[in-house]
Amino acid sequence: MMLTKKNIVTSSSLFFVLIIVVVYMAAMVNKKDRREISKIEISGMQYLPANEYLKFANLDDSNNYNNFDLSLIKDRMEKHPYVKYADVAYVGEHKVMINIIEKKAYAILIYKSKNFLVTEKGEIIAEQPLSQNLDLPIIQNAKISRKELKQSNGLMNNDIKTALRIIKAAELADPKVYENLSSINMRQGKDVIVSMTIFNFPVIFGRGKEVQKILYLCKLFNSIKKDKINRYIAYVDLRFDKHIYIGTKPAKGKDKGSNS
Repeated sequence: MMLTKKNIVTSSSLFFVLIIVVVYMAAMVNKKDRREISKIEISGMQYLPANEYLKFANLDDSNNYNNFDLSLIKDRMEKHPYVKYADVAYVGEHKVMINIIEKKAYAILIYKSKNFLVTEKGEIIAEQPLSQNLDLPIIQNAKISRKELKQSNGLMNNDIKTALRIIKAAELADPKVYENLSSINMRQGKDVIVSMTIFNFPVIFGRGKEVQKILYLCKLFNSIKKDKINRYIAYVDLRFDKHIYIGTKPAKGKDKGSNS
């Protein structure tokens, strides 16, 4: 079938009308999204004050609010390294509400006197100024390079993976043990030493079988709480399979040890 000049003109006219409709609809959507804004509030934050999030996103000056639409506000907020997701909504009376979901931090990594957050997915994030509520286990002396830090993926590093396995195992096994987990000294790839706030002694954790060792540590934790023998122990060694070696404090210059 041959197209006549009339058919071509008709088709072109329909295509032109379709373009106008699409452009009009896009303009209406943009107009709906861009409303008069005089106030922005944030909820859901834990690790930083609300104003710090607003400053990062350049949303702290209400004189510029009418230059923003909801999608732009969402995009800026989700660029913050602590933010996993931001839900942005216009709630009326010229007010926008931002509900943020922060990435869950599991530990603080200390590297060359600088602090980094290690998230549940192993992401390494530089700790931001004015951070708060970061009562987390500390990972010390991890064998990690600057390149690995810049890549921000802690799961690519053996020491970070090991530390996270210890922390997550403690969280699942006994919340009290997890809450008392103070620091994990990776000792540059050597035997791991764990410190707990309730213990006055180090726990030589070693490497491997993290879940099994955490279960032993939970038993020891509950036992020591009941018996109150904390002051007599010099160290605990979990490196021996199916055994807990307890070193007692020296009596007359001698070290005593016992297996349990």
